Amino acid sequence: MRVLLALAATVLLASPALAVPPDGASPDTPGTTATVSPRSAAPGQRITFTLGGFPAGEIVSVKIDDGRYCEASAVHGACVVHKQKVTANGTVTGEIPLPADLPAGQHWLRFLASQPILDGQGNQQGVRGFTSRGQSDFTLATPQAPVAPPPTQAPAPTTAAPAPTSAAPPATTTTPAEAVATTVESSVPQPVPVAQQSSLSGVMVWVLGGAGVIAVLAVALVLLARRRPPEHEG
Repeated sequence: MRVLLALAATVLLASPALAVPPDGASPDTPGTTATVSPRSAAPGQRITFTLGGFPAGEIVSVKIDDGRYCEASAVHGACVVHKQKVTANGTVTGEIPLPADLPAGQHWLRFLASQPILDGQGNQQGVRGFTSRGQSDFTLATPQAPVAPPPTQAPAPTTAAPAPTSAAPPATTTTPAEAVATTVESSVPQPVPVAQQSSLSGVMVWVLGGAGVIAVLAVALVLLARRRPPEHEG
């Protein structure tokens, strides 16, 4: 009976070292540190983490939001999205891709590890858990809808069409009243200019003067014909 109890105790003590450490918002283990970069990211983007104070040679398990996010990307079971071995000096530097289905908003990472507790003879007496959230908080931005490119515009012509050299005369509109007035004015005899009157007066003077001279000569010839005595027949 004692042998069975001893074996059962050995299994219970040893199995936690191989199992994933429990999650939960427990306080950070003293001496551990955790930071992430960048502190603002988009779904699908890779985020880098740096840890310190973890047990050398052990495996660190990474959870998002203390295991509240547990979807298809948690391929390691128990909502673990990433695993990585701790270096000899207790530090870890790695990166994980943020799940594409992780909702926008505030998130954080939880880093968990286990270290067996050994006695002086190297026998495991228990398991010591390590947990740290540290400064691993980050903001996941809302995905932006793709913006359609602006339509391509045809290039503007390099030379402008020549401007017309002269403008056409403005069209004039004649009202019916103006047309009647124009007709009346064209039918009224127009006065002869003064210069033309002077020319006509001079011509008339010459004509009348010539006629008068001719008339005087005619009268003189008639009078002379009357005064000439008739010739006597021999």
